[in-house]
Amino acid sequence: MNFKYLHCVPTYNNPQTIAEVVIDLLKESPNDILVVDDGSDRSVETLVNEALLKAELQNTRIFFLRLKENLGKGKALQKAFKWALDHSYTHVITSDADSQHPATEVMKVYKRSCAEPWSLVIGNRNMNTENVPGISHFGRKFSNFWVKYQTNTQVSDSQSGLRCYPLIHIQNFNFFTKRFDFEIEILIRLIWNGVNIAEEPVAVVYQKGSKRVSHFDKIWDNVRITLLNTLLIILSLLKEQTAPFKLALAFGVGIFVGCTPFYGLHILMCAALSFFLKLNFVGLFAGTQISMPPLVPLLVPAAIKLGEAFTHKDGAYSFFIGTTLLGALLGTLGFFVAWIFLSSRERTRRREEKALQWKGEQRGGRLGNHFLKLLMRTFGLRTCYICVAIFVVPYFYLFAPKARKASNEYWKTIEPQLSFAHRNIKILKHFYEYAVTLLDSVYLSIKGENAFALRSSGYEELKASLDKEKGLLMLTAHCGAWYLASRALKRHRFKHSIHIVHFREPRD
Repeated sequence: MNFKYLHCVPTYNNPQTIAEVVIDLLKESPNDILVVDDGSDRSVETLVNEALLKAELQNTRIFFLRLKENLGKGKALQKAFKWALDHSYTHVITSDADSQHPATEVMKVYKRSCAEPWSLVIGNRNMNTENVPGISHFGRKFSNFWVKYQTNTQVSDSQSGLRCYPLIHIQNFNFFTKRFDFEIEILIRLIWNGVNIAEEPVAVVYQKGSKRVSHFDKIWDNVRITLLNTLLIILSLLKEQTAPFKLALAFGVGIFVGCTPFYGLHILMCAALSFFLKLNFVGLFAGTQISMPPLVPLLVPAAIKLGEAFTHKDGAYSFFIGTTLLGALLGTLGFFVAWIFLSSRERTRRREEKALQWKGEQRGGRLGNHFLKLLMRTFGLRTCYICVAIFVVPYFYLFAPKARKASNEYWKTIEPQLSFAHRNIKILKHFYEYAVTLLDSVYLSIKGENAFALRSSGYEELKASLDKEKGLLMLTAHCGAWYLASRALKRHRFKHSIHIVHFREPRD
């Protein structure tokens, strides 16, 4: 696959360094350069062209995108991503306009991306150099800590602006940050989506005095980053830590919390334990439901009896001891039951993935497939269509996340104007049409060549093209449709040979 790289330099009022940065890149890199002028007081295009004229250099590889007003670095990068996608670039390399990243260091990130094109490559800055503010050291460590907390992934320089983004991973993202917090948002979301992070050591240059221009607002930008981290922490506690052991542990701890007599405070206790112990909040909350009717009338007398037996006393103290012991016992039991159940499900899922390696092949258990065949033989094909539409397609939509995500990405790219509801209706229709194709293939194998009435749909054009001895290459998504077509062509006494190459990933 051929990749097309674009250098992106977002800038806002960097008149002393922007031309130097662009010329440096022009000399070192073979790639095109996009300068995003984020509403600077003076046109950056004029500044750069004047510098190019003095240096006697051509600007055929330099493009300019000027925003009418200052929208923030994050919004400028989002505009650059859209511009790059519209012009068929596959990767965007971002670097700062304050000459912090020399072109030789930018090229290190470019070369690393060429070796790992599907990874997000981050320039890991060597901060042990002169003129680096102390607040920058602290900010990087602080940001790295929260990235690790939110993703369980260690990133050495989460604040680096020198990055190479593979656009395939972000082409359909909708972002909610616009300024310096954007680079944290996109980093976290890419990690959550399973994108590999590659870090390339690079040198960094911090200018002295007035030559170093920073538009980072120490108050409001820090407030935005704090709010973003708070939101990301909440999301991480809801969606992360879902491995069988971790989720079972959360459920067991939740049962313990639910047995405690602090009624009304269980949710707050779950939130605190989720944060400090990094446990899945949903698992914790599910465990606390043991304190809801109809179980709570059974728990209270059981706790009282257990407390009295242990302390040989009655009253509030024995009740508290009883609830603690009962919570520990039930929590431990709940943990082991949940762990066994979740581990079994995980093993089953992995076996199915390994055996199936689903890339558009048939899926479904033997019992379900035999049932559909029986339904087809007894009541006909249309009854199977109805059954699939009501039961199979919704199930597939809920429990085939990879297929749902792929279809979602497809419709976002083809028809980006669709609303969430309309896009998901398209996905359901897509799944239904695919299921119909599979049913038709099975029906054909049962009823034979006369299962369907034939009507011309491109047959004459296909035959006419092949009669002229022209080569014809056709790309299709599913071989099931071509299985049906081949039987139909045979009935038409089609004499030409068609070679079908069916790609399947190798199985272990």
